[in-house]
Amino acid sequence: MIHQLLKLDNSNFTSDFIKTVESLNKNAKLILSEAVKSERMGITVDQWMILLFLLDKEPQAQIDIAKFVNKDPASLTRMIDIIENKGFVNRVGVANDRRKFGIQLTVEGRRKAKSSQILFEKTNALFLDVFNAEDLLKLQQINESLANL
Repeated sequence: MIHQLLKLDNSNFTSDFIKTVESLNKNAKLILSEAVKSERMGITVDQWMILLFLLDKEPQAQIDIAKFVNKDPASLTRMIDIIENKGFVNRVGVANDRRKFGIQLTVEGRRKAKSSQILFEKTNALFLDVFNAEDLLKLQQINESLANL
């Protein structure tokens, strides 16, 4: 890997950067996906992240959930529909605005989220074997810099 890094030159920096970021995302999602499959949870990684997000913060507006899972509103609506059909979440009206809905866990959704916390801790430990807090902070700083270009 270091040998590959030494071969980087500025003429290919953008493509090398994009490939590296996409590969990092793909590998992380693969690790999480395999963990979810091994536990026979019957949901996707993104659906799992929604349940975990709602566990401590419900009800939530769909826009806040979309930001958390980094999905566009249309994709999130489809994911919410799927986990609502599975009985894990429901939509609740927002006071003073009949057009908006909050998303909250059902009893079954709360049970699913709580039972998966051990899996979350295991995958968290896997990532901590590779990255530390400083590494994550650097990635967040890079992401913020790109967002502000």
